[in-house]
Amino acid sequence: MGQPKLLLPAPDGRPLIQIVVTAWLASNVDHIAVVIRADDQELHDVISALSSLDTQRLSIVRATPPPQDMRASIQAGIAWLKQQGPMAPGTSDVWLVAPADLPRLDPLVINQLLANYDVNSPQILIPVCDERRGHPVLFPWSRASDVTGLPPDHGLNALVQRTGYRTVAVESVTSFDDIDTPDEYRKWQDD
Repeated sequence: MGQPKLLLPAPDGRPLIQIVVTAWLASNVDHIAVVIRADDQELHDVISALSSLDTQRLSIVRATPPPQDMRASIQAGIAWLKQQGPMAPGTSDVWLVAPADLPRLDPLVINQLLANYDVNSPQILIPVCDERRGHPVLFPWSRASDVTGLPPDHGLNALVQRTGYRTVAVESVTSFDDIDTPDEYRKWQDD
């Protein structure tokens, strides 16, 4: 991409990460933990500017050592959540996960997942639109410890397949679009 992807400017000039975190802040989640490399000061500074808007709901988790993949980032976030003492998640809580490069992440999709979760029948929930699965994915808190037990060459998909899931129909398929290539970035800029 020629520069750090999460700092790429949106059509309105804001960095991509700011747009994604703003979508999370517009949702009904109780807390947002953004996991970054401990040495990524520029990304930290951009997110810190947002956390000043909502210090109660937004935290930056500086992962050491730097996460090698999404699973390692998730493990760092879960470890941080477990250390929150009285504010640590309980058995009826959930956690959601999504990559940080979803420029059209829709708070309504997040809220639909939360509204469809049944504490009496805890299941992984995956949003689906036009037969396409997307993010974020909602997990019962009881599945958090399963992430650390995954073999090194397995990601969260292995956990999802092993334990099963339920889909939630949503209307915002563009919410699933991520940016992995310069062409995808240009398309987002042109929309």
